[in-house]
Amino acid sequence: MTDFRIDKVDGPDDVQTCLDIRNTVFVEEQGVPVDMEIDAQDHGGATHFLGRLNGKSVAAARICVFDGVAKIQRVAMLVEARGNGHGAA
Repeated sequence: MTDFRIDKVDGPDDVQTCLDIRNTVFVEEQGVPVDMEIDAQDHGGATHFLGRLNGKSVAAARICVFDGVAKIQRVAMLVEARGNGHGAA
């Protein structure tokens, strides 16, 4: 049985964990330039979320509000946690 939960990030250590997950997925796996992946929203404008599978941090996402419209962005899941429907959560 697996326990997958998504929590709103509270604190700089968890924000860094989100950024590390995104770096692994987007920069290392997909080749996105790091200067395009991390932006000013990450350190002040975004609300970050961290997904944990059996207590291990495996997913990240953020929500940003632009002109009154919330956008879910930068959804990333580490390879070992993919294919189980957790991303839909």
